Amino acid sequence: MATSTKNPPESKIEKNDPPKTSERFNTINAQVNQRLHTFKENNPKWVAYYADMVKTSPDRAVDSLLLNRMFRFEADTRQAKTLTPGAEEWLNKQSPDVQQRVHERVEQARPEERATVFIDLVSQEKAKIDFSPRTATGHGQSMGV
Repeated sequence: MATSTKNPPESKIEKNDPPKTSERFNTINAQVNQRLHTFKENNPKWVAYYADMVKTSPDRAVDSLLLNRMFRFEADTRQAKTLTPGAEEWLNKQSPDVQQRVHERVEQARPEERATVFIDLVSQEKAKIDFSPRTATGHGQSMGV
């Protein structure tokens, strides 16, 4: 009996998990791929160094890749900690509808990302409000028809 190679339904896939296939590694934007190719041509010693690292010490190669993500995550977390008090103050002044929407979406995020997700959501909500159409306030002259 042949095994099925169908993908699981969308509802069974964790939204925060990257795809488990190697297909995602082969889908690079053409412009990014060209830039990477040029960079590799200009830096053959780096290419050789990392290729050798992957062959001889895969654990070190993985650590090297994860190190950049770790630094970015730590910087984002530090920034979120400094911005959170102002974001909470702004959110507390908004309607309960906005507050509920933000808190529900924050709860859906992974625990380690909730601080940065909170800041992102508050920024998005603030942008929606700041750029919403204004109603006439009655100040100034009206245009006669």
